[in-house]
Amino acid sequence: LSNIGVIIVVFSINKIVFLFMLLFLIKSIILEKKRTQKYYENKAVYKEIQEKNSGLLTEYIRGSKDIKLLNAGKIFVHKFDERIDDANEKDYDMNVKDRRFYMFETIIDEIFEFLFIVLCIFLVYNDKLNAANFLILYMYKDKLYSLSWTMGRLLDSLKSFNLSANRVFSISDEDRFPKEHFGKVDKELFGNIEFKDVKFSYNTKEILHGISFKLESGKTYSFV
Repeated sequence: LSNIGVIIVVFSINKIVFLFMLLFLIKSIILEKKRTQKYYENKAVYKEIQEKNSGLLTEYIRGSKDIKLLNAGKIFVHKFDERIDDANEKDYDMNVKDRRFYMFETIIDEIFEFLFIVLCIFLVYNDKLNAANFLILYMYKDKLYSLSWTMGRLLDSLKSFNLSANRVFSISDEDRFPKEHFGKVDKELFGNIEFKDVKFSYNTKEILHGISFKLESGKTYSFV
């Protein structure tokens, strides 16, 4: 309410200054909207990379014994390191771009403040504004900066909420996270199990090649 009161006071003192401040406010809203939109687009990509890395780490923990048996630990660690590096690079790039945008906004604000002072001096020189009202307007401009900053934080909060909500709802998305469907499985299975010419590779490294064996029902087997 205090900010609205400031806008009304500025309008009553000088309409030209009011229009200038209104232009500044519109500028701030447009720039903040663009900044938050770009930032959270990049953050959504970063979050997706993080989730994939978390999933990969979970799979490693679950299958650590199998990975050791296949002697694929180094391959997995190398792959995981590459993904971590990609995530860190994305996070760094995202924050650098956001800081650059902040710097750009700060420069624009400084230019607007300089133009504001020039405009007020011009109005005072041409008897369109007295010195007392100039000082009042100069003090009130900080209120306008505060209003633009508050609106920027509000946009940040809304974008952050929207990103979180989208990630939550995407879990139930059948296309992005397809659910596994299994057929009917009998409670008891009988008979032998036979493998013929089995081949298995982990990434580009071949682990098994042309293995054939038969497991008979009722017997216990171990692989060394």
